[in-house]
Formats: sequence, C-alpha cells, structure tokens
Amino acid sequence: MNAAVFIDRDNTLIENEGDLGDPDAVRLIQGTASAIASLCGLGYKVVVVTNQGGVARGKFTEKDVEAVHQRIREQVEHSANGARIDRFYYCPFHPQGRVSKYQKDHPDRKPKPGMMLQAASEMKLDLAQCWTIGDQIRDVEAGRAAGTRTILIDSLANGSIPKQPSQQRQEHTQPDYTAKSLVEAVRIVAQQRKPETVRQPQHRPSEPKRWDAAAVAELQHQSMSSPAPPSNDPARAEELTSPTRQVRPQVMTGQSSDAKEVKPSGFTVPPARTRNMNILRQILQELRQLRGEQDDFALLRVLAIVLQMVALLCLLAAFWMGQDDQGTFARCLGTGLLVQLTTIAILLFSK
Repeated sequence: MNAAVFIDRDNTLIENEGDLGDPDAVRLIQGTASAIASLCGLGYKVVVVTNQGGVARGKFTEKDVEAVHQRIREQVEHSANGARIDRFYYCPFHPQGRVSKYQKDHPDRKPKPGMMLQAASEMKLDLAQCWTIGDQIRDVEAGRAAGTRTILIDSLANGSIPKQPSQQRQEHTQPDYTAKSLVEAVRIVAQQRKPETVRQPQHRPSEPKRWDAAAVAELQHQSMSSPAPPSNDPARAEELTSPTRQVRPQVMTGQSSDAKEVKPSGFTVPPARTRNMNILRQILQELRQLRGEQDDFALLRVLAIVLQMVALLCLLAAFWMGQDDQGTFARCLGTGLLVQLTTIAILLFSK
C-alpha cells in the first residue's frame, strides 16, 4: 500500500498555541506516539505538513524549525515501539511576514496543497488512498485540494465545523469525518482502511490452525470471481501463455462452467474455481480434525476431574480408615498418590 497520512503539527501532534522555535518546549499531546505507531502498523507513511509563518515574521529560523522537528521525531520514537515519522514538510512563507525573503504567499502554504503534492511526487504516493488530519479548516481545504480524505480534530466532535465565516465556505470545507483527538482519528482511518486482497485464509499465531472465519468467507467469494494466479514455474508460465494455446470463449449465460481447459499437448489445467474449492475442502477437513482433537481433549479433562476426585477420596480414606491399621493406611495412600500422578499426566497431555 503506497499511501500516507498527512498530519498537521501544532495542536494536532504537539501542544502549541503560538509560534514554536524552541525544541525544549516540545510537548507531545497524550496518545500521539501510540496513534502514529498504529498508523505505521497499518502500513501508512506518516508525513507532517505544517505552516511555519514564524520564520517569515522573524521569530525563529528554518534551522530552529528543523530542530523542533528532530525533537518531535525523537520523542515519538522513544514513546512507542514501531512509531516513526517518515517526513516533515513545512512552509516558512507568509504574505504579512517581516523578513523579505519569506514575505509572500506560496503554493506550499495551507490551505493550498503544495506540501502534499510535493510529498506525493517524492514518495510516490497514491493520494486517493491518503488521509489528511488537522485541527484547522485550512487543513481540510488542503487535504481536499490534494485529493485525500480528511479528518478534522474537533474537541467537541459533534460533526459541526467551527470558525467557518459563511455557509458557502462550510459547504466546500466539510471534512469527511470529525474526531476529538488524533487517537480517535486514527481509529477512523483503521475502520475505513480498505483491506488488501487475501488469497488464502490466515490463522492467529496465538491459536494454531484456528482459521479466521472472515478469511474463509473471502476465499469462498474469490472462488467464484478471482482469476487463476500466475505460475511461479517459468516453463509452466511459458506454456500457459503460449500463442498456440486454444482458449474457448466463455458464453455469459449467468452460470459458471467447471469444465477444464485443454491444451494442445493434452495437459489439463483446472480453472481457478476448482483450485480454490480444493483449498477450501482442505481447510474444512483440518477444521473437522481440529474439532475432533478438541473433543478428545475435552474428554481427557473430564477424566482428569474424575480421577482427581478419586485421589481425594483415597487420601480421605487413608486418614479415616487407616488410623488403626497401618496396612490399610499405606494402601489407600499409595492408591491416592498413583491416581494423582495419573491425573497430572493426563492434564499435561491435554495441553
């Protein structure tokens, strides 16, 4: 997946109500590092895009901005395993700036999408699969202009758009979603993420051979619709793509055919549906075997419970009946210990 999440900096990643050029003043908003780690785990690039008009106003330099960004990167990576920020893009220009070098409007300054378009070009991103997250209307406007989906960070998160000057502006800057925080915004991204095509069902590592029902359903769907996968064998691939191969046109009658394709050499190639159905049968067979094994283990556990009760009874009998007879005491005690060891062995075997 070649997609990214563009995130605003101030009051989205870090706490900042004004211009910030001091790395020591960097304070991550609670949950920021974990949210970024989640995005990385989902396969997204994380790109920070921020207007830094303080450079144009002469409050700090571009080197100060880069130092702040380096501190943000360090804090994010230190706070959560797997968290990383892939790129920082900032715009130092401002039309009302006091430093002549930066005193102008610029295509990179949000609400214009220049920084996102530059990132897409440099990182080969598919903007249609990207997201923009920020706490200002200009973030939404920039994201929409770039062609991404947008999430507005709104502490109220009631679907309304704050600070819009007119109804006309509201219609053009309505975000796709609103969220109370970056953490909640990442949950939305995760929920709306398009799952990648799965060719075969996957099982959870914590539960060996316990197949995911959703994956099985996906395989059933693919067995009716997906084409046959290409062969990894070069000779086989050449044979299948040979110009001399005769392919019978398929008549769209509303019913699928299970007939095998016949090559001139006489070798038969089962269609994709047949191959996938064979895989599905193997999976179902494993499920039946697993169910049978689980039933056996359940019986073993019941047997262990019964034997445990017998062992306790033997011990009680040893202390009750063997008070006057040492022989009876020894026999009952030995029987109880033997049954107890058998119970332990059964429990170990059933794991």
